[in-house]
Amino acid sequence: MGANTGIFTSSYATGNVTVTADDAFAMVGGLVGNSKQAIKSSRATGNVNATTSSGEMSLRIGGLVGLEEAPEGITSSRATGNVVGNADHRIYFGGLVGDLRDGTVTSSYATGNVTGSGTSGVERVFGGGLLGYMLRTTLNGGYATGTVTGSATGTNSRSYTGGLVGFLATIATPPSVASTINSAYAIGDVSSSATGTTSRAYAGALIGAFASNTTNVSSINATYAIGNVTARPRRMWH
Repeated sequence: MGANTGIFTSSYATGNVTVTADDAFAMVGGLVGNSKQAIKSSRATGNVNATTSSGEMSLRIGGLVGLEEAPEGITSSRATGNVVGNADHRIYFGGLVGDLRDGTVTSSYATGNVTGSGTSGVERVFGGGLLGYMLRTTLNGGYATGTVTGSATGTNSRSYTGGLVGFLATIATPPSVASTINSAYAIGDVSSSATGTTSRAYAGALIGAFASNTTNVSSINATYAIGNVTARPRRMWH
């Protein structure tokens, strides 16, 4: 399904998903590409593979959902397939969700290996074993077991890669809401690379990078990670 405006409950998808996208904002998931409502007790087991065709295009890709925007978020759900994405501008990729905004993920997990890459000229790569990118969101109970590999190519490009979450963010402009992770873990190996003048690669066994502000401070509680971490050029957090 491309997008949903109704609640998913006890839903599942078992087939592989392969997409070559020509939309400027492509969203691809094992269950749904863009979710605007809650997902409960649902699963996807197929592999997910997506590539943008050309031009200034971004890609959000996840084992379950590409972009999740519902305040109720995702509860008691899982994705077990591998995720592979390639884009030429920005890519958000995760074992469960590529890009999670203004919602909550509770008691959910991903077990597939996750790979995201940006071709020449890519701006940013965000990848995590569970969630690629978190903005004004909360993760309560979750885990990822797959390997995570992120690579960016191009001048001033950035690769943010984490075993659980690629990038955890709280934006200062309204609505400024802290992002929080509670009772979660990751056990997969993590690799992040960036090629090009002034490029940077950030990698963490748990989180690739963490951005907060003094008004609403993001927090991480009762979490752990045990995977090996590699970054080139090196910016690593264990």
